[in-house]
Amino acid sequence: MKIPETPPKYTEVLKNNREEIINALIDPEVIDFLTKEEQEYNYWDKFKYLKMPKNLDPKIIWSCREIRRSGKLIDSPIKSKDSQYFSYTLTPVIEKTLHQTDRNMPFIAAEFSQDAFDSRAMIIRSLMEEAIASSRIEGAAATRRKAKEMLATKKKPSNSSEQMILNNYTAINYIRKLKEKPLSKEILLDLHRILSEETLDSKEIGRFRQSPLDDNVEIIDSDGTVLHKPPHGKYVESMLNDLIEFANTNKGAFIHPLIKGILLHFWLAWIHPFCDGNGRTARAIFYWYMLKEKYWAFEYLSISRIVLNKEGQYKRAFLNTELSGDLTYFLMFNSKIINEAAKEVHDYIKRRLKQECLETDILKKFSMLNQRQRKIIFHAKAHSGRIYTIRRHQIQNNIAYATARSDILGLVKLGLFTAMGSSKIHEFTPISEKLK
Repeated sequence: MKIPETPPKYTEVLKNNREEIINALIDPEVIDFLTKEEQEYNYWDKFKYLKMPKNLDPKIIWSCREIRRSGKLIDSPIKSKDSQYFSYTLTPVIEKTLHQTDRNMPFIAAEFSQDAFDSRAMIIRSLMEEAIASSRIEGAAATRRKAKEMLATKKKPSNSSEQMILNNYTAINYIRKLKEKPLSKEILLDLHRILSEETLDSKEIGRFRQSPLDDNVEIIDSDGTVLHKPPHGKYVESMLNDLIEFANTNKGAFIHPLIKGILLHFWLAWIHPFCDGNGRTARAIFYWYMLKEKYWAFEYLSISRIVLNKEGQYKRAFLNTELSGDLTYFLMFNSKIINEAAKEVHDYIKRRLKQECLETDILKKFSMLNQRQRKIIFHAKAHSGRIYTIRRHQIQNNIAYATARSDILGLVKLGLFTAMGSSKIHEFTPISEKLK
């Protein structure tokens, strides 16, 4: 990945172009251009190639944007290496996301709370998706289907990629149990131990970077480009003290929880307190904070799965923020990702409601079945040829093995499923004609 060009400082451009910039700031065409551009909030490397109003020099229009932005700047508590505070502005896209989050997340949580069975199943599904995607962002090579099979059946990982996915799954479940507890260095170290088990050198697990031992740690892209040189290890613990205080307190002006969660994500990734595993830890802390602030619907969202498909944009948002000191780029990217993740869950709810309407006759036909068994019937009708096991059914529904066995054998007894292969494996397949 090519490192983005550092944007021009408007204070330097202003020195030799004061009158031209002042005139541009009050020009209706320039104002209209900047108002529309605020929706995209392009970084300099894209901004400079846009068609400029009045055919003005891109540096002039960029300076106008930065001057307009300066009046709406919000300082964060995050300090750069040269002790300057990172700042941000609330663009229309970010503000819309905040509004939609506050309006729609309670609806998502309430929708699932009406169906405890579906809620459990969706949480397990989301945790699996998040664990797999977060690991693949960091380089895990396991396929999604094989990884879900491993997690669902609790098989032992067969390689480092599967181990990383299992670690992520364990860590996310760990985070869910900590949502009422304040963040601490001990929690960060425990989280790193879980995320790193059997995937990193034992000397690097569960400890913060130190100087001079770890001062050569860098984030390097697949093509060899150095993307980030974190602060030296001697600064890590003091920086984490500031991060932890920010996470646990609400000093100063109000910051929307979603903004604060994203800032924590960036801050931890930027400090890079561990030799490896920082991205996974940062995303886990974002989830912890959203659950801590009672945004329960985030349990149903798999944000990393969408980030995985936009990994280049994710890296650019981080780089653009670091080079410019403007957190708006990282906030904009994450706002769009969260909107997409929420839309996926909304679409799932719509499909589920539609499915419930279409399957009224099925429910009547199989009224003797319990809710878990009916879910298997629904799934089998939609996924022809799928093989089912007692163990997978047990884990997916968080029930005792005896209960899972009773569910599956009940379907066999009714002639809806048939056992296949060795009885020791306990594999079953639906009898298609009986499900019509």
